[in-house]
Amino acid sequence: MKFCNLSLAMLLAFSSSGLLAEPALDARLGSTDWSIGAAGAPKAFEYAKEAKLEGLQVSYLPSGMTKGPQVSFDDEEAQKMYLKLADETGIEITSTAMGILNRHPFKSDPRAVDWVKGGIRATAALGENVMLLAFFGRNDLKNDPEGTAETIARLKQVTPLAEEMGITLALETTLNEAEHRHILEAVDSPALKVYYDTANSHANGYPIAEEIVSLGKDGLIAEVHFKDKQGWLFGAGEVNFPEAVKALQTISYSGWVVLEGQAAEGKTLQETAAANAVYLRGAKMTH
Repeated sequence: MKFCNLSLAMLLAFSSSGLLAEPALDARLGSTDWSIGAAGAPKAFEYAKEAKLEGLQVSYLPSGMTKGPQVSFDDEEAQKMYLKLADETGIEITSTAMGILNRHPFKSDPRAVDWVKGGIRATAALGENVMLLAFFGRNDLKNDPEGTAETIARLKQVTPLAEEMGITLALETTLNEAEHRHILEAVDSPALKVYYDTANSHANGYPIAEEIVSLGKDGLIAEVHFKDKQGWLFGAGEVNFPEAVKALQTISYSGWVVLEGQAAEGKTLQETAAANAVYLRGAKMTH
């Protein structure tokens, strides 16, 4: 899987007071395109630049499923456009994401397997190698053994192509570590890992630091979303980001940290992303 060149290791450890001494976070930061107001749209690159980020997670939308300014990079011209925008803005593509599966579930929609295969090819064409598969809303697997069994069967249909093309499929779900491991072990493919999201885990009462360390030491984390309760600025909400950072340090995580969330009160989406990035890069983070 693709990781950025900069290490996430801290230069200084947690102090006895519980503060994370500077530098707070030594990693490149990106944002999801939907969190800066341009889901599936080229404008997201400019928004990410305005927020002083380094990267952008871009939404993959199958051909025929776009609306308004959105594009599908199934199309070769769209792929060229995205690569040109990345070059012109200096915003690197961190990974791709299939949020569309929340509305058109991978576990049940007859088109979903072909869509994921198309996403694998498109992700490879962009020169990336991580693709997030979202399992929320209608696609949620929590307490759904039948849906989970069907998801495992369908993942077995797409992971051979992912392996062939060097793409890691990353599951973002409401599941805990044991439930994730059940799926990964059943599919048994090096191309399948977890997309770890701090807010998803916090909302479900899972121990974030413990899960990051346990999954990470086994090489099962493809990439990470930093997110808090919707509408909260980092550090003012509920997620303990210093604890999450220390856990990433423990596993020597060297990938992207991708910011996600809604606009905080009185701020635009872009301003919220910029403020959260400042917090993570700041001299001290408290909780």
